[in-house]
Amino acid sequence: MEQGGTSLRRPSGLMADMRSASFDYEFIEGARRSFAHGLVSHHVLDDRTYPSSESEDSDANDLAEPFIEHTPGPGRPGRRKASAKWSRGWRSLWGRLARGWRLWLVLAIGVAVKATPPPAAVTPKAWDLMAIFSATIAAILIEALPTGAAAFLGLCATVVTGSLSFEQAFSEFSTEGPWVVATSIFLAGGINKTGLGRRLACLLVSLFGSSTLGLTYSLVFSELLLAPAIPSVAARAGGIMLPICVSLAEACGSVVEDGTERELGAYLIVTLYQTSSVTSSMFLTASSANPLSQSLGSLLADADITWLKWAGGAILPGLVNITLIPVLLWALYPPKLKRTAEARELARIEMRALGPMTKDEWVLVVALLGTVVLWVLGSFFSISLVASAGVGLAMLLLTNVITWDDCISNQVAWDAFTWIAALASMAAALNDMGVLSLFSDAVSGLVDRMHSQMGDVGETWWVTVAILTVLYIYTHYFFAGAVSHVAALYQSFVGMAMDAKCPPLLSALLFAYNSNILGGLTHYSQSHSPMFYSRGYVPLKTFLGLGLVVSVLNIAVWLGVGALWWKVLGLY
Repeated sequence: MEQGGTSLRRPSGLMADMRSASFDYEFIEGARRSFAHGLVSHHVLDDRTYPSSESEDSDANDLAEPFIEHTPGPGRPGRRKASAKWSRGWRSLWGRLARGWRLWLVLAIGVAVKATPPPAAVTPKAWDLMAIFSATIAAILIEALPTGAAAFLGLCATVVTGSLSFEQAFSEFSTEGPWVVATSIFLAGGINKTGLGRRLACLLVSLFGSSTLGLTYSLVFSELLLAPAIPSVAARAGGIMLPICVSLAEACGSVVEDGTERELGAYLIVTLYQTSSVTSSMFLTASSANPLSQSLGSLLADADITWLKWAGGAILPGLVNITLIPVLLWALYPPKLKRTAEARELARIEMRALGPMTKDEWVLVVALLGTVVLWVLGSFFSISLVASAGVGLAMLLLTNVITWDDCISNQVAWDAFTWIAALASMAAALNDMGVLSLFSDAVSGLVDRMHSQMGDVGETWWVTVAILTVLYIYTHYFFAGAVSHVAALYQSFVGMAMDAKCPPLLSALLFAYNSNILGGLTHYSQSHSPMFYSRGYVPLKTFLGLGLVVSVLNIAVWLGVGALWWKVLGLY
């Protein structure tokens, strides 16, 4: 090739290899000219792009020779490259700042609360704690940080600022609630590892799955049976039951990509999603947020909320609730496929593929049953929830069904342990300092105004409880997860119910149940919500609409059937 009467030597070796790979020489020559005029950044053609070695020295020199003959001219090219370098640096910095807008928002919320003059009854130290707690809850809500990270950093901030002493800040790490969650999740790891959960679901489907409604109830009650042993609705409903649900739908010809989601899959998924929120309310160990409610509720009610008391109060309204939800959704959002013989046959095939129960599965069944029995009867023999779970965990560890490495590497367990203890510590301190009573007073004023408008009907405490329940549940539209909701509002609403003469234990239990039945409102309500919605079977508008309708049913059942059942139990 000729340029300005000068012949350019075409390099051999490496250049020949590049040409053989369709790397056109004219492109290289054009890049050389651009580089010489400062139009191409030097790092495009540096040694990282064309690495050299002793065996390729000659080839590399041949390739580099045209470039090193040209240096940037004085003045303009050098400034241009320096300017480009600074520009790239600033763009990178601003890009990082833009991506971190959530953290800036969290910081702004904390500073705004701190800058607001505290009420006369609140000490400056308590108001500092309120600012940190508000920023922590905001970080969880907008997902600026993972829940565990946000809670732990918030807790550390209370110590650094002197809002709490180390002993106060970490007081809840030695309480029962966080350890119940952690040990229960360790136990649940065995259900996934051995395949027992999948076997149980397939067994129920093979027995009751000949019709769509029967198939639905088999899935719902499979998830219910797993609820006492798996304290994570995401792991239980999203990790075990949802994949089975989708497999059954696809086996029956209901596939999102084919536009056949209404055949079966949409109904199954939305029903399982709504009922899983209710099953989370039925057992103390069915949701990672429940021990936080138990810890705060026991403190407020000055009563020990045991596993048996929790389950006893929830069992009847919960069973009625999960029985009615499939019927309601059948009427509002019915599947086109009414018979599901294929699902039943698929479950039987899966059962045959799984083979007979293994030794590990039998050991796990004994361990889980023993743990649940101890949870139920432990209060009579002064056996704590943690000790009961520890007995089951010891059986699994000693028989090598799960290993200690499994426990150590269980990030879900340690994450839940951290944020439950951290949030409980801050919430308990706020309650002790009288900060949360401010919010209670504001809502109490609203309830009093409602009472004055309703006349004589508003004299009973049940009306107050009903109003508080509605407010508590529908404020969840502003929350992304049960944990942040409980941490922010639970104590205030329980306190207001008690002020209205609702018995303390009933107040604590009712709002603990409410903290779960609100989980079906949106596609971000709880940790398993995005897992169900993201499958694409149910449009967002429908997903939200059905969530709103089912929430009305939930409130009616728990304030209707629940009230009668709690009267029988002597809770009021």
